[in-house]
Amino acid sequence: MRWLSILLICILSVTALAQAQQDSPGYVIRDINREFTPDNRELRVQFDVLNLSSADSSALTVSLVDTASNTILAQQEVRALNINERATVPFIVPTSALQPGPQNLRIVLAAGDQQLAFASVGVTVPEVAATPAATVTPTPGPAGSFEILSVTVDLANPLHVLGLAGIVLAALLLLVVLILLIRVILHREPRLTGWQPPYISTPQVDPSSQTARRQGWQVHAQNDLPPPSTGSEGAVHIRKLVANVEGLDDWRIKGIRLVLYDQYGRVHRTETAIGSRYLRRLNRAAQLTPGEPAEQTLKRVRPAAKALVNHFRGKLTNRSAMLPVAMDIRLQGKQGDVHIMMELFMFQQGHWQLLDRWEPEVMVPTGLIEENLTYSLYGMRSEETMRAFTQRLQTDVARTLAQLLNKKPQSEQKAT
Repeated sequence: MRWLSILLICILSVTALAQAQQDSPGYVIRDINREFTPDNRELRVQFDVLNLSSADSSALTVSLVDTASNTILAQQEVRALNINERATVPFIVPTSALQPGPQNLRIVLAAGDQQLAFASVGVTVPEVAATPAATVTPTPGPAGSFEILSVTVDLANPLHVLGLAGIVLAALLLLVVLILLIRVILHREPRLTGWQPPYISTPQVDPSSQTARRQGWQVHAQNDLPPPSTGSEGAVHIRKLVANVEGLDDWRIKGIRLVLYDQYGRVHRTETAIGSRYLRRLNRAAQLTPGEPAEQTLKRVRPAAKALVNHFRGKLTNRSAMLPVAMDIRLQGKQGDVHIMMELFMFQQGHWQLLDRWEPEVMVPTGLIEENLTYSLYGMRSEETMRAFTQRLQTDVARTLAQLLNKKPQSEQKAT
């Protein structure tokens, strides 16, 4: 009897299992299609979900999974299917979400945590170029208009024209202010350095000898001007000549300055030196002026004289302008190429006699000789206004420069 009980139990179990299998749904995934869009930027996967067993009321979820990273690329719900009923499921996945090259994907059908069916999908993911920036075609404005900083300016509108003119004017004023600030910050006032006579002085020589007398006189020579037209009996005059029959020749003008002076010396706060631009012009003029008419030379040097005096005017007051003006001209030349000649005159029997003429010995370790010429010019006279004084001083400076650049030194007097 016992074996009959066991047999009955087995028959009932097999029947229950068969009935359970008949009642549970059986899902499959079929007809899988996959393709990339023409621009290879999207992958489209479409398939059918089919119920081959029994009706089911459970909510279904279909997922497309990347097997390499185990991430869900796309997912959607599918309604419960009756027996032999099917549903088409489409998926669209951006290509940028996939790794380039061969790729294995899996379609998973699940009801809650229970996996009902799955299928594998193999694809080859192409390389995708970066998306080009969209070209924005500007909308044309009305005729005679243009756009500045996203603002359309209509030239036919008077208000727009006035506004544009104001902006341009403000920009120009700002530019001028910036230029002036840069010039003030970077400008360096030109100055003349101190000068020491390059002449050799030997105190050991006999004071009554000709060498000692020459060395004593040559340090008092200020410029190349000839003796005055009149003089008192026994008066002396010493001058130094740097120009030859061809003008300055190998001398170069290194600097020019104006400065007031009084009985105590130079008033340094009034010192004014000419800029390098005008020095270049004067040195160029020195090569062109020998032999040309004096008026032509005067015309060449007048711009430099005007610039120098105008700058000098800013350091004067009505009271200080009465003082005499010293004009220093610094020259530089290579030893052996340039020469300095001293001439000593004495007023005798109603006219000037040339007593001595010599070339001083110089000692320059650098090989460059620096010479200095100083001319005295009249300060503002009592009957002159400041404007008249400035104009007259410009003429005096220009004439002094012209005489230096274009002349042939003469010493017709003979030494006695």
